[in-house]
Amino acid sequence: MGEEEQMQPALENEATAETTDGGDVFSWPVLRFDIPPKRVCHLYQQFRKASNPNNFLKGVKWSPDGSCFLTSSEDNTLRVFNLPDNVDGSHVDACISKADEDSYFANVVVGEGESVYDYCWYPYMSISGASVTFLQ
Repeated sequence: MGEEEQMQPALENEATAETTDGGDVFSWPVLRFDIPPKRVCHLYQQFRKASNPNNFLKGVKWSPDGSCFLTSSEDNTLRVFNLPDNVDGSHVDACISKADEDSYFANVVVGEGESVYDYCWYPYMSISGASVTFLQ
């Protein structure tokens, strides 16, 4: 136990030395738990169908260029959503709709025959580039 305790501070010093030698400055975000969360966008109706009322979102992956996101859900469906221009929070009221309506809709919906276990984006995907193709 004594050796492990002595080795632990040495590892911590190496980790801080690597971050300072790289020249990158990183600061941890400040989390405010005293302020209640605010809903900015709402997606509900697209994931709720009569055939599968217990559908749920299994995962979300951002595109490499940050312009859209890809979702996978229990109904074996992949959906691609483009982000609106005002998602930065400056126009919050523009994205909030009635409680039973979705804020915006999927641009691409692909139903799969079986459960989707994993999915990924093309690494050089860009919404403005010609390299974006779904099917050829």
